[in-house]
Amino acid sequence: IEDGIIEDKEINDMERDELKEKKQKRQSKLIQVISRLLQLKPYIMVEFKPAMGYIFQDYIPPGTYSHWGYSDLDIAFGDLPKWITPEELTDFDMVTYGYGDQHRLYLRGQFTFHKNSHKVNHVWRACAYLSQLDVRFGYLLKGDKKFQLQSAEGCYSDAVLQRDDLRVKYANKAFTDTKERNNEERYDYGVAIATGSGSSSSRNDGESDRSILYKAEEGGSGGGGVGHNEIEFLKLSPTWFEEKEYRHIDYEQHELQWETGERTQLDISQPDVNGHGHGPCMSWVRNEFQSKACHDPYDIRPTDTVFYIDGVVYKQSHQELTLPHGVKSRAFFHFQEWKRSYRSSQLLAFQGHSRGGAVASASASANLGWMLFAEGAVPLLHTQGSGYGDKLDHVYQHPLSPSLPSTVYCLASLGKKSHSSTECDYATSWKDPNVITFVSDDYWDIHDYGNDVTLILTITIDSHISTTGPSGDIHDNVEILLDVLETSFLNWLHNPVIALIYIDNDNLINDKKTELLDRIKAMTQKRSSFLVGIIHGGPQPPSLSSSKEEKANISWSGMLNMAEGGCRSRWMITGLELERGLLLSSESSQLARRSAIIHADSTGSVFILPQMADIRPETKDGDSKRFPIATPSISELIATMASDSDVITSNLSIVSCHRCHGSVKQEEQIVEVQIAELWMTLSRSLIIQSLNAEQETKKIDTSSQALHQLNAYLSSLTSKEKQTEMLHFDKHPLLMIDNRGPQPFQNIPTSQIVSEIVDLDRQCTYALRLAKLSLFGYNIMVLPGAFALSSPQSREICSDGGFYAELDGDSKRCDVCKMKDGNKQIMNQEMDLAAK
Repeated sequence: IEDGIIEDKEINDMERDELKEKKQKRQSKLIQVISRLLQLKPYIMVEFKPAMGYIFQDYIPPGTYSHWGYSDLDIAFGDLPKWITPEELTDFDMVTYGYGDQHRLYLRGQFTFHKNSHKVNHVWRACAYLSQLDVRFGYLLKGDKKFQLQSAEGCYSDAVLQRDDLRVKYANKAFTDTKERNNEERYDYGVAIATGSGSSSSRNDGESDRSILYKAEEGGSGGGGVGHNEIEFLKLSPTWFEEKEYRHIDYEQHELQWETGERTQLDISQPDVNGHGHGPCMSWVRNEFQSKACHDPYDIRPTDTVFYIDGVVYKQSHQELTLPHGVKSRAFFHFQEWKRSYRSSQLLAFQGHSRGGAVASASASANLGWMLFAEGAVPLLHTQGSGYGDKLDHVYQHPLSPSLPSTVYCLASLGKKSHSSTECDYATSWKDPNVITFVSDDYWDIHDYGNDVTLILTITIDSHISTTGPSGDIHDNVEILLDVLETSFLNWLHNPVIALIYIDNDNLINDKKTELLDRIKAMTQKRSSFLVGIIHGGPQPPSLSSSKEEKANISWSGMLNMAEGGCRSRWMITGLELERGLLLSSESSQLARRSAIIHADSTGSVFILPQMADIRPETKDGDSKRFPIATPSISELIATMASDSDVITSNLSIVSCHRCHGSVKQEEQIVEVQIAELWMTLSRSLIIQSLNAEQETKKIDTSSQALHQLNAYLSSLTSKEKQTEMLHFDKHPLLMIDNRGPQPFQNIPTSQIVSEIVDLDRQCTYALRLAKLSLFGYNIMVLPGAFALSSPQSREICSDGGFYAELDGDSKRCDVCKMKDGNKQIMNQEMDLAAK
């Protein structure tokens, strides 16, 4: 609001001062109202886009800045400087980029830039909702009217079309995911955002980091299948634009798009010849602002550029530079539909902030960018021959960071919030100093991991556990859990261990928390090569301490993802459920290392370790101590099962902390039984060397056939027809995973490509990861001789008053995965993303 000029010369100084004071009060009141409204409804900031050049004129003086513009938050930019042409900067007052809908003459909120001139910076004054703010908000304060959002794309665009002294260009230089007729692009193979290698040798002096946005150019198949362009796109290196033969595209004078032929004048005073009329074409804009904005979509094609020059509309065809390998590029991608089904936990790895923590930014990743789909985003892969990772080193260098990653992990999600999306309610990082404490040996960062196999462990001490007993000491439930953890540490000899522990601050008062931390530190002194992260600290986010109906429990899957993210070795064992009292046998460490050595020269192996329960009654000695908890050797286990096959079971549901009631089925899946039988056959051969050559050959053939059938079955679980079978698995698979996958995944950690799904109920994910690994071409096997076993002693955490006692018989673990409340959509989304 500008200072007015008082014309009446007879007004004395006192009257002037009174008028000035009244005006200042009105201005102050208006500022307060608008400020409060922006706090309550931040989205209304978009109303002010047309006036940004005027509002911030003191910061962008025309002598210093030639142009200003605005964009949106739902934009992924490509190599924008290469798309803005010199003539757009010199010949036009305004330039706006769309996706092929140039028949709509409006200034797009996603991207429009303006000449920084007095004439252009005052066009907004024709819009009363901006130029008469005092009148507009005066009605609101009086209660005469309710606030209504004004689309800047309506009034502002119409204000431009009402003038005859402006030059405007409407160009097709964007990708978007909308399904409108004028959007001819398809994204069956995704949209790539490549950030390049970052190598100084691949850039000119002064050239800053760039990103290239591209997709496969449709065509070439002839029959609707995968065409030549699509095949070339799939084979394309993410650093193709840095290769010597293509660098001229970027660094010499080659525009990516230019107009050809003559400009044709369009007459909008008469209905179009096709009889479609010039009625409203923008549902989000008031009809009164569309009289000049809407043109015949059959007359203006996506291959046309539209101009509005001094009150006259023109169109002109444009051409684009042919890019290599069937690639089509654009200035940016506008998310209109995909964002509605994206889950924030899906995208946290690509963001530089944390909703629930104080993480400043994510570290620069060695990934070369991202591939975007309607179902989510995955890292762009280093393809074979790209110069990265062609040689398999014995030391697996974690690509995220030389020490710990800054990747943000979602640890809790309440699920469905709006539309079909889910939101992360609590996220943090290994480098969030406000919530995490480390305990590690002195050589963790410099250790040569060689063929080591890292054991991944997670524990959540939350409100479901009674943490203090009658005497005030740490309660037996937590002590038993720590005993299980310590036994795991000691059993995993000569191999690294990562343990991530979450402590609910509301549940453990400070002095008891200190006692617990001391206990954890003490157990690590008995071994080397370990990293323990303890998540605790300040108050939890509001969503974690709200009403019971809305409480977001810490996700076991999220904890597993974060723990795996800290892994420095090529191999890891993950998925061990300590809360079930499961312990790895002491021989498992050496057997895992042996397999890692055997498979050192190949990539993409995954080994399943069976999980069993000893259901014999516990024999107690009054003088015996609870710790350490003993685990049998493979010889002892096989001998026990040979004498009485009923005392060891792989059906963990019958000894679960939650003894489910009612009609819930507790039978194992057939595939779980087959895995157990195959493992037993191969394990016996480790300790019984009595087979002749013919018998050995037959055993190998039978085992190979069984493994082939297992891989085929697991891959089939990703189909919608088999989905029901995947939802009834009794336990999460315990896996030894090669963090280097098969071609072309060998240079991106498996923990990134196939992570746990936080947004699904835990029992929905038991077989999902294994099925996706098989689909991606990982070779699924069993690890002979290695196993996890729970005993009555280790399962004391399930006793009355122990873990989850208040939920016993009524826990979610008692339910099979139910395809409701968004679970079905998320599951299908994950399957589609894996397939793509």
